[in-house]
Amino acid sequence: MKILLIGPPGSGKGTVGKLLSSKIKLPIISTGQLLRDLPKNAPHYDEIHEVMDEGGLPSNKWVGVVLGDELKKNKYSEGYILDGWCRKAEDLQQFDPNFNLVIYLDISRETSIKRLSSRLVCKKVGHVFNTKYKRPKKEGICDIDGSVLVSREDDELKDIGRRLDIFYSESKQVTDIFKRKGILIKIDAEPLPDKIFKNVVSKLGI
Repeated sequence: MKILLIGPPGSGKGTVGKLLSSKIKLPIISTGQLLRDLPKNAPHYDEIHEVMDEGGLPSNKWVGVVLGDELKKNKYSEGYILDGWCRKAEDLQQFDPNFNLVIYLDISRETSIKRLSSRLVCKKVGHVFNTKYKRPKKEGICDIDGSVLVSREDDELKDIGRRLDIFYSESKQVTDIFKRKGILIKIDAEPLPDKIFKNVVSKLGI
């Protein structure tokens, strides 16, 4: 089973993906985290990080190569949950995993901005917290691994707006493709993550 999670920045793809991964026992892969963790000697490292550090989205050509190489690993042989690919139709021309199911987490632009501008991630693994609705027990410290919590560089307001503009301008065409295939499920992602996940479980009947 190959599942894609798609939605605006801040829609909870990472959190929902981890919960879904635990429930159905499939590995989750975050394209964003994969790119952030690229070793400096990886092909296209400089080009990818130059764009990301400016709050932009790297070329789908480079991302498709990195993602395609990662998904060749044995741990994905039974399927996976993918977060952060197919933002536009051209992505499928570059690398098409032939998804069985696409889950679209739907939130407003205002909610995206509110969530991203208050998001914190730990330096070690990338566990996500939020100063408004998921505060760490100790300020500035990850509850799970004890590493320092920081704001992502691309979560500054100017970069958030740019990322949202890109997403909304490009996403309709690709979601229309998945609708025509009959594999798209839309989920209201305005509530808190636990409620969103319950909605996903209910929709999937699992």
